[in-house]
Amino acid sequence: MDRTLLRITALPRGDRWSALARQALRSDLYQAIASLTSAVIESTDASTPSAKRIERWEEAKAEGVARARATLDEINAVEDPYLATLSVALRVLRNLIS
Repeated sequence: MDRTLLRITALPRGDRWSALARQALRSDLYQAIASLTSAVIESTDASTPSAKRIERWEEAKAEGVARARATLDEINAVEDPYLATLSVALRVLRNLIS
């Protein structure tokens, strides 16, 4: 998540539309993080330590998590990501929630 946020921040902001697109991506990333956090909280036992809760959620969503990791690893390997690349990264994160 941190790397994705840094890459969004590094996008060019040469004009109003580029700046608005960066802002939208940043907002979407924060929303995806909040939704993922809620999904973990709602689907795991509150008495379980947080690291274990994340682990259990990942196990329950293993196929989607594996797909997301593979796609995000591929995106992270792109030297200079652009708006479309980072939009796909956000879509992958949102797909984990559904």
